[in-house]
Amino acid sequence: MFVKKFYVLLLVLLSLPLTAGAEGCDTQQRRGQAQPSATPAKPAQPTPATKPITDERGVSNGEIKILSQNNYSPLTEPFVFVARGAETYTALRELSGAQLPEMSADFFKTRAVVAAFLGQRNSGGFGVEISRAGESSFTINERAPAEDAIVTMALTSPSLVASVPVAADEALNLTLGAEWQGSVRPYRVNGGELTVTGGIAGVNQPAQLTGDIGMLRAGKFATFLFDLKTTGSPQARALNDTATGFVEAGGRVRLPRFSSSSLTGAIDSPFRATGQFVENEDKLSLTFETVPAPNIADNFSASGRLEATATAQKGGRRQEAGGRKQK
Repeated sequence: MFVKKFYVLLLVLLSLPLTAGAEGCDTQQRRGQAQPSATPAKPAQPTPATKPITDERGVSNGEIKILSQNNYSPLTEPFVFVARGAETYTALRELSGAQLPEMSADFFKTRAVVAAFLGQRNSGGFGVEISRAGESSFTINERAPAEDAIVTMALTSPSLVASVPVAADEALNLTLGAEWQGSVRPYRVNGGELTVTGGIAGVNQPAQLTGDIGMLRAGKFATFLFDLKTTGSPQARALNDTATGFVEAGGRVRLPRFSSSSLTGAIDSPFRATGQFVENEDKLSLTFETVPAPNIADNFSASGRLEATATAQKGGRRQEAGGRKQK
């Protein structure tokens, strides 16, 4: 009996190391295998599509784009400002007091910025409208409230700033509504000449200048509405352009840019001008030349001068209708 119990105990003792070894071997095998992650891996997320980048000015080619509308502009008299480059656009941003966007040099290769200031009104409801009248031609008009409209009874001075499509070498022809026409001072060109030179054959084409110039003034700025014609040359030419420049101390005039192509036969470079007002701005003289540019074919250039005399003082302002209801 004792011997039988001894053999049973011996068999139990002999089996213990074998079991532990089997468990240790199994543990080593499990350690050698990749263990599953405690957190399941997230599926790869698709890369989001890039959001289209749009022009912050919202400019669409061929359209008029409003940049700013203001019922309380700092100008209380009718005025129109045209910016065709960086210098005049910087001046417009200061004059208007509006938060206008930055514009690159490339912008002005295809567009211009036009600002129209209506002048002071005795109530709200008034505004400015700019509409297309033709190729590089636009009309500026006043928008008045209806007689029975309920508007704010407070002094306002509406303005509108817009970019319009016009190529760099094109003239910008503006037709002004009655309110602005009443503030234009008319001048008659009583002497002027234009000479186009250059080309392989050494062209020298003189012509006489005639026509009219309208002028709007606001502080140190002057906007000129040119209606010029050539005579005495093989081909009669004309210019209808609107350009804004600076009037400096002593009546000196500086006009950074106005169109030359229609007067010169499509020289792809604008005029720049300097001049002088005298006799209480009754007389105006301008000397101008095309801006040198590498894209001008065969070294063509043009230069000229003109003398103009005012034919009237600026017109009286049109009285607006009354009878507005208080809001």
